[in-house]
Amino acid sequence: NTMSHLIENIHTLQANISEDITIVIATKYATLDDISTISTHFPTLTFGENRVQQGEKKQASFPNIQNPWHFIGHLQRNKVRKVIQHYDLIHSVDSERLIDAIDLESKKNNAITPILLQVNPLEEDSKFGFNEPELLSAIRMAHQRSHVAIKGLMCMAPHSDNSSEIKKTFKKTRNLYDKLINDGFALEHLSMGMSNDFKIAIDEGSNMIRVGSIIFS
Repeated sequence: NTMSHLIENIHTLQANISEDITIVIATKYATLDDISTISTHFPTLTFGENRVQQGEKKQASFPNIQNPWHFIGHLQRNKVRKVIQHYDLIHSVDSERLIDAIDLESKKNNAITPILLQVNPLEEDSKFGFNEPELLSAIRMAHQRSHVAIKGLMCMAPHSDNSSEIKKTFKKTRNLYDKLINDGFALEHLSMGMSNDFKIAIDEGSNMIRVGSIIFS
């Protein structure tokens, strides 16, 4: 049955990676039953949602679960208000205007919102995120805002079977992460790797992976 299959898939994943790597379960394909099963058996695992309305529905169905929720999808500025109060971390902050919008809404709530900056190190046209000079500018700017806290970086690898391109993306992002830490920024999360490439990501230093299809397939 699907329930035991789900639990088995998560146990298998946990057995294959170091326990200091945070597993974010991408809930895009998860049913409410799946979420219930996972939260019952794995109350500390993180759920990652990438659509604002679906996320609202899922969270409203389970107001009492302990699992953290992360927002991992592309975030539009007009949706910021709906997201900041309901997520422990936003992975996908990809513009200075979005940083400002998060800062402004968080200020109204008297809150500090933890964010990751999304990096597009190979500067692919199809991807959101900062290239290197933009990232350095954005992190300095965000550092001056009192209602956002930068906790790390996130990236998405190219949609490709070319493992050297995938590896290059992760390596460059890891280098930027290390560089920022050396410059004195207190970062803790490096969110890299999804179901098809998380092993490469972990080899390149990821400490947070976003996986859905290997859990729900």
